[in-house]
Amino acid sequence: MVEAQIRRLLITQTWRLIYDGWPNGQVLGIPLAPFQSLTAIRVYDASNAAEVVSASLYHVDAAPDMARIVFGAPPPNPGRQDAGIEVDVVVGYGAAPDNVPAPLRQAIRMLVTDWYENRGDAGANETDALPARVRALVAPYQRPKLA
Repeated sequence: MVEAQIRRLLITQTWRLIYDGWPNGQVLGIPLAPFQSLTAIRVYDASNAAEVVSASLYHVDAAPDMARIVFGAPPPNPGRQDAGIEVDVVVGYGAAPDNVPAPLRQAIRMLVTDWYENRGDAGANETDALPARVRALVAPYQRPKLA
């Protein structure tokens, strides 16, 4: 629930982003945060064979909250119409719980305590809501929603 509220991933995770085609322009934004690294970009041809995109064609702007891949030359176009591009990224604050900022760890503790103390007491509209004190702790880490 904390990850959903702040739109960040806490512990290191590897994600595969799948695209049908390249975006307009030569910049591919990474929608996950905090960004750690890019592990691979693959493009599939018409016969479903994967080709790894050469790192010489792009550089990674590794800003933790707004990472992006910037292509210096046009990347190869996928040969299949659907899911022709795979981008593997590593995101999260780190592998150990201590890598997660202390206020977020405290918010999780408070949330679990609240669930324990109020088990079965939530109304129908309260099951998705974070308690106000938890929302206050996570607010500085919340990424804005994009339309």
